Amino acid sequence: MASSMRLNASEEGGFIADFPNFGIGVTQGDDREQALAQADDLLGTMVANYVAEGWDLPEPSPARGRSFVRLAPLVAAKAEVYRAMRQTGIEGVLGLSGTREKAARYATLDWRLAKSPT
Repeated sequence: MASSMRLNASEEGGFIADFPNFGIGVTQGDDREQALAQADDLLGTMVANYVAEGWDLPEPSPARGRSFVRLAPLVAAKAEVYRAMRQTGIEGVLGLSGTREKAARYATLDWRLAKSPT
């Protein structure tokens, strides 16, 4: 999973990065490389926050000439499992509906924490 981002030079120096398809979160770096590293961390944090809040993850948007950031493979896999669960309504089948904490715990893919439906 990759997400396009805006990366703009700041008037004060450095670079500012944000992800338009998420609508939240802005980060910055003293140079382009640092801003990209910060953007990578921000994207992972935003995905985790969306899962914890029980929100639908935005669909990845095409780069269209913008820079883009890829999620770490494990985070990307968790995000796709979470997205599939939300799209199919499987959280209700697993007894996860109604509590964001349960859905977030299940989305961690830590099977020791996830309980079987009863």
